[in-house]
Amino acid sequence: MNYFLILVIGAFMVSANAHGGRTNKDGCHENKKTGVYHCHGEKLQYSTLTKTKNESQKLLNYRRSDYEHWIDRDDDCQNERQELLIKTSQKKVRFTNSKKCTVFSGRWYDPYSGDTFTRASDLDVDHVVPLLWAHNHGGYQWSKAKKREFANDTENLLVVLDRLNSQKSASGPDSWLPPQFFYQCEYVEKFDSIVKKYKLKYQSGEKAFIQKFLAEC
Repeated sequence: MNYFLILVIGAFMVSANAHGGRTNKDGCHENKKTGVYHCHGEKLQYSTLTKTKNESQKLLNYRRSDYEHWIDRDDDCQNERQELLIKTSQKKVRFTNSKKCTVFSGRWYDPYSGDTFTRASDLDVDHVVPLLWAHNHGGYQWSKAKKREFANDTENLLVVLDRLNSQKSASGPDSWLPPQFFYQCEYVEKFDSIVKKYKLKYQSGEKAFIQKFLAEC
C-alpha cells in the first residue's frame, strides 16, 4: 500500500468518527448532534435506530416516585429486583451476606444481547414498557395503586445488561429494538401485549410501526 493511499484511508477513518459523543468499548455511541445511536466497525450489530429523547415526554407531570417499584411483597427483605434475579438465575444464586437480602452472583441469560452474565451488578431489571412511556400513553390517568401495580408487574420485567437498559431509556419499539435480532419479534410482541393489558394508547405512527413489524415476524 503506498503512502498516499494510507493518508486517504486515515483521513476517511478520522472523518467517520469525528462527530459528537465518545464511543464505548464496543465502538458505539450516541451522536450528540443528531441523537442517533450507532456503532463504528463490524464487531457488533447494534440497532442504528434513532435514540429519541422524546421532548413530548416532558409533559404530563411525570414523577418516577409515583410508580413505586422494587417493593418487598412478602416482607422477606428481598425486593422485586432480587426476587426476579433469584427466579431467573440458571443456577443457585449467591448473596452479598448471610442475611440473603441482595443477590451477588448467579447465571443469567440476557435476551437483549444474547449473552450470559454471572454478576448481578452487571444487570438491570428492565420495564419492557418503560414507566415514562406508559405514563405518557395513558398511565398519567391511573391511581397510585395502579401505577404501583404496573411498576411491579413481572410480565413487564426482564433481567438485562445494564448498559442496554440505559441505551433503551424510555423508548418504544419504533425508537429502540434489542440488538439481538432473533429476539426482536418476541420483544415487540411482549411490548404490545403489555400495552393491550393496561389499555395504553399508541400514537398513530407508533401503532403503524407495531402493526407492520409484527406482520413481518
